[in-house]
Amino acid sequence: MQEYLQTYSEKDNPKKYQDIHQTLFVYYDDLATVEDIKTITLEQEEALVEANYHKQIIDTESYVNWFYKKVDPFNRVARYELQISLFEQLIQLSQRTVGEEHPEYAIHLNNLAALLESMGRYEEAEPLYRQAIAICEKSLGEDHPNTRQIRQNFANMNAQ
Repeated sequence: MQEYLQTYSEKDNPKKYQDIHQTLFVYYDDLATVEDIKTITLEQEEALVEANYHKQIIDTESYVNWFYKKVDPFNRVARYELQISLFEQLIQLSQRTVGEEHPEYAIHLNNLAALLESMGRYEEAEPLYRQAIAICEKSLGEDHPNTRQIRQNFANMNAQ
């Protein structure tokens, strides 16, 4: 589905393009809704991936809040592999919208690092933590709560 839609250009008919993505987002978002985390299905995982794709296209402003709310149930049941690619997409979108020096970008790096850490993938998490710390120190200062929190997350990982 995504491949087909990528051949259909927003320039051809912007309203139709947005309407198609909005309709597909609503459909997949509903399918991805988790009522009981004990019963998450593969269909819900696949729907989350699709909803994520369409949400990025139709509404980048509310995307981050939607993302964290929607991913939370999958996180609580340790569906980590699914989340990695979604976090990578979130980081790419953040890079394009706010830039690599923005504190929001650093928060997403921190969250992906924490996810990788929870999977025991410390070597992959370390550079993300370091990058997030550097961004926060530069943009917020060394004593800002976000900077301190990310620094503490990194220290906790190293203490394991």
